[in-house]
Amino acid sequence: SAAMKSVSSFTCVLWVTLSAVLFVACGNKRSGQSSVTTVDIPQTPVRNQQSTGFCWAYATAGMIESWSLKSHRTLNISEEALTFFRMAEELLYVSNDAVLRNKIIDATAMSDALIDEVFVEGLQGGEALYVNTLPGKQRTLSGLEIFEKYGAWPEESWPTKITNSRPVVAGIASRFKEFLGETRNDNHAHSIQEIFDQVMVAPASSPNSGYVSIPPANFIFQGAATTPKTFWQSINFDVSQYESVILSSDTVQFNQTIQRIKQALASGLTVPLEFPSIRSHLSGSDFKVIAGRPFEVSGLSGHVVVITDWVNVGGRPGAVSPEELASSLMAGPESLNYFVMKNSWGTNSDETASIPSGHYSVYRDYFEAAARSPAVERQPGFLYVVLPKVGS
Repeated sequence: SAAMKSVSSFTCVLWVTLSAVLFVACGNKRSGQSSVTTVDIPQTPVRNQQSTGFCWAYATAGMIESWSLKSHRTLNISEEALTFFRMAEELLYVSNDAVLRNKIIDATAMSDALIDEVFVEGLQGGEALYVNTLPGKQRTLSGLEIFEKYGAWPEESWPTKITNSRPVVAGIASRFKEFLGETRNDNHAHSIQEIFDQVMVAPASSPNSGYVSIPPANFIFQGAATTPKTFWQSINFDVSQYESVILSSDTVQFNQTIQRIKQALASGLTVPLEFPSIRSHLSGSDFKVIAGRPFEVSGLSGHVVVITDWVNVGGRPGAVSPEELASSLMAGPESLNYFVMKNSWGTNSDETASIPSGHYSVYRDYFEAAARSPAVERQPGFLYVVLPKVGS
């Protein structure tokens, strides 16, 4: 496909030209690091998702915050606003699907098993960014699609933070069941506003069982009145220029995608990644294949991060000159040693209890093993990146 074609020499020149502009803005290479073969993209601080399962939202916000820094604009985007609207959209979909709606109404209670069965990724999960090209991923709005539909909120405009999604999901699911039962005989399709008002916001008697309020329709940002859509438009990020690309087990396609990731990084863009996080192959801050340990990908091991850097064999992370960057890109995909990723894991997160937030390295052999694993070959959405479309 066009997304998997080799990048032309003209495109490589374009990427290098863009990288030269980046280094003018971000500073020269660090002294004493002349052999470095990677880039240094401006980023906002690593955040902590704690026990939420909102990694996809943190990756979405982190990617846009990094994009904004290229224009010398520092933002702190609300991850909770993204999760609010993703949950509401999922609830609306289920409320207007007769089969799924009746499963909930007829059940004796909203058990964890029923929540997992009816809602995408247990209701609180989601997709990294722009996943419309992945098979089986079309049902729920992704992070960037939420921005396009609803706009974005700086955290200061709606300072809602959730540290544990379990009571939130349980409360919302319980109210949703009541809502469906009460409106069972209604002859009209449910509206998103009904979901906002009657399901999403927690009652005063049980404040931890949902969101504290609906994200505001208007707010003050840096002294000026604005709206979420106007605020998002001011970021000037064109969603239509991005696509999801699978890290395939096919060697040619795999190598082409590796090069596309490096080229995006060289232009100053972070790259969202969903990958299976296998703790038995985590050594310190490195995800790499450890000899003698089975490499098993389960259905519960997906995690979303943003890639911020790459290191070729023999190199170290950091900023480089345009000449060194061009040399690194020309070295080819087989020279990749590892990618550096910024992630929002929290030490209180149920699924990654012993993995703190921070920067981690994912080695080439780890990606190769993941791409070849049966679970990923059956479900390619376990291992993909979001990249600028070829020619963008």
